[in-house]
Amino acid sequence: MSRAFYGIPELTNSQGLHTNAVYGFLNILLKVLEQEEADHLAVAFDVHEPTFRHKMFEGYKGTRKPMPPELHEQIPVIQDVLRAMHIPLLMKGGYEADDLLGTIAKRCQKEGVEVTIVSGDRDLLQLADTHIEICLPKMAKGVTTVYNYYPEEVEKEWKVTPLEFIDLKALMGDTSDNIPGVPGLGPKSAEWIIMKYHTIEAAHEAALAGDPEFKVPRKPKAAQLLIDEWESATLSKTLATIDTNAPMDFDYEDARVEGMFNEDAYQLVKRLELKSLLKRFDVSNLDLSSEKTLNLSNLKDVDDPYMARIAFRDAESEGVAGFSVEGDELYFALKGERYYHFHGFDWQKELKALSEKDGVKLYTMHLKQALYHCAFAPESHVYDLALAAYVINPLKESYSYEDLARDFMGVSLPSEKELREEKKTQEETRTANPFVDDGAAVPASEGEEEKAVSGAMAAYTAIVALESAKRVFDRLEELEERALYEDIEMPLVYTLYDMQVAGILVDKQ
Repeated sequence: MSRAFYGIPELTNSQGLHTNAVYGFLNILLKVLEQEEADHLAVAFDVHEPTFRHKMFEGYKGTRKPMPPELHEQIPVIQDVLRAMHIPLLMKGGYEADDLLGTIAKRCQKEGVEVTIVSGDRDLLQLADTHIEICLPKMAKGVTTVYNYYPEEVEKEWKVTPLEFIDLKALMGDTSDNIPGVPGLGPKSAEWIIMKYHTIEAAHEAALAGDPEFKVPRKPKAAQLLIDEWESATLSKTLATIDTNAPMDFDYEDARVEGMFNEDAYQLVKRLELKSLLKRFDVSNLDLSSEKTLNLSNLKDVDDPYMARIAFRDAESEGVAGFSVEGDELYFALKGERYYHFHGFDWQKELKALSEKDGVKLYTMHLKQALYHCAFAPESHVYDLALAAYVINPLKESYSYEDLARDFMGVSLPSEKELREEKKTQEETRTANPFVDDGAAVPASEGEEEKAVSGAMAAYTAIVALESAKRVFDRLEELEERALYEDIEMPLVYTLYDMQVAGILVDKQ
């Protein structure tokens, strides 16, 4: 979690919950699962209480800075996601996660299971064995690279065996865990000693016996340092040694990988707004009957001005409607899932007249762009919900229909990118279908695909503007920001529009 947190830029969902560690952790987990083709999985966590190492050495890990609150808040979240994915969690008071991993790994190895341990902690290299692989993922700029170690790879990189790795750490210490080691012996000296004597015990005996070959390069007093600091060396070895016999209840069959991408996990990942991970769920096999959605199948294509006048009269009598302007076309939404696409006639005059009627409220998004196609008056009853969302939270990066649907309606809608991918897939499927008449399978032009995507976006904008309006304005009232919105921000839209239309006179001299 820590490496994922620092390896991925800050991410938050619309509720302000940090999610970058959760996102990075799940990506690493799923990537390794695929690479290893694992059929069983468990995840170990530290428990927030002293371990046997703390009782042995009060300063153990004493130099570590507290976990950042932005990371701390994500620990229970990832645990909830893992539980929802039916992945067992390994936790035990008095022991570290490394001890639990070591215990289960060694236990499974004895039962003939091929084991892979995934961790960002290189201390686990001591567990590498013929049937135990250690995977150390490293993240940089959102890209994960996994380094795999069996005993051969450990020895190649560190020049010691996995078990000798413990003795190496016992001599050189570890500042991150505040393991003291032998003061005065650095990594190079420790490496020479362990390569020569293999264990600190053998090195200590050689030092006591005055072994003439105990000559560490550029460290003539190394043997005496080991003798003088022997107590520190043995303590450090104990602290560095992973306990592979922790009292753990673990049922191998409970860790079978199955049913990970279920309804509960889907809803959690959706709540975290990790959309790229949602793509891993096969929604066709999930019961999402309670899922809120917007259905564009009700959108009626209208090129008859008489039908438009009926819709405008309904809006006048009901007092509310949502709309979005796309070029010379209008997307219009009324309550009761009545959605219209008006085109091929002049609707601007009647829409403007509707906006000026008392008792009518028209909701849209990005009003300034709409003014180029319909000259609403500043005193009209048109409200820009994207602008209202900005007043509510001016720190967000975007205020699209997708954002407002998620934040104020609890509905997940496809983004522009996803709409384009969906249209592309539909087109490829249509033209590749052997049962489609050759003449009918002519590929859509880029212009037609663009029109389809922009139309869907405009339709969603009109619907979301209508359906989210009450919650948006309720939130403005709660924050006591309605006056700011109505008296300053909304009039400014018209001022900026007038400035853009008039342009700016530049004196070249």
